Amino acid sequence: MSKDNVVSLKKPEASEAISDPLTDLLRQKANDLVRVAVEAEFEEYLSAFDEELLSDGRRRVVRNGHQPARRILTGVGAVEVSVPKSRSRSGRVEPFHSRLAPPFVRRAGSLDAAIPWLCPRGISTGDMRGAVSSLSEVYPETRGQRCWVHKTVNVLNYLPKSSQAKAKEGPRQVWMAETREEAERAFDRWLARYRDKYPKAADCLGRNRDALLAFYDFPARHWTHLRTTNVIESAFATIRHRSSRAKGCVTRTTMLSMIYKMVMSAEKSWKRLRGFRQLGQVIGGVGFREARK
Repeated sequence: MSKDNVVSLKKPEASEAISDPLTDLLRQKANDLVRVAVEAEFEEYLSAFDEELLSDGRRRVVRNGHQPARRILTGVGAVEVSVPKSRSRSGRVEPFHSRLAPPFVRRAGSLDAAIPWLCPRGISTGDMRGAVSSLSEVYPETRGQRCWVHKTVNVLNYLPKSSQAKAKEGPRQVWMAETREEAERAFDRWLARYRDKYPKAADCLGRNRDALLAFYDFPARHWTHLRTTNVIESAFATIRHRSSRAKGCVTRTTMLSMIYKMVMSAEKSWKRLRGFRQLGQVIGGVGFREARK
């Protein structure tokens, strides 16, 4: 019996990345344009050797198929590029290299310019969506689940301290409910109780209702891992603690090596996710009843 518990995740195809017709049309036209442009580049390259013939009259430099197709990320999504190959029948000739799709390039230069902008924009405004949208590759079917711990803290911040202890029990009754129906009723009770007196607190909780209850669509064994970000934060807590102390003392390469070794050491004490054998079914789209264990 295989002991491999790794479940492969399917990467979305380019056609699945963004579903609106306009973007699909732009992506298709971009594919056609790139193919024509690269072929034109190659014909220009070959034309430079038009007068270089072998003794038997054959051309010295000829087409030799195509390189393996690769996807280059652009502002309208991933574009597939297959660059022609050249072959010299006599002597060494510099092979063809496309200026539009240089070797090993996986994303357009405009995206390289956008990536450094993500950090200052996210820090100053908290809005990463505008910058990240220029990257165009997404997992459109991925469900979002908001962290109940962070959401509860945010909601309580809109309440006076004298009311926070009592109000905290309401959200807990929601995410600890046995079924979605019970959670919906507890949700409505809390909103009805605090909406009139503390509208900002009610709005803070209510506007993310679907994302807060998304975990009910997954196996019950996974709920404890989905309801909060603890499963992520706890894994990186020791790394964050030690790397912050060593900041500025080592080079970037040394820091990455140290973090890698810390992860390898820390994972020995990590607990296995509950219901990990059901991950393959979840990824495969199998539906689960709320009370299923």
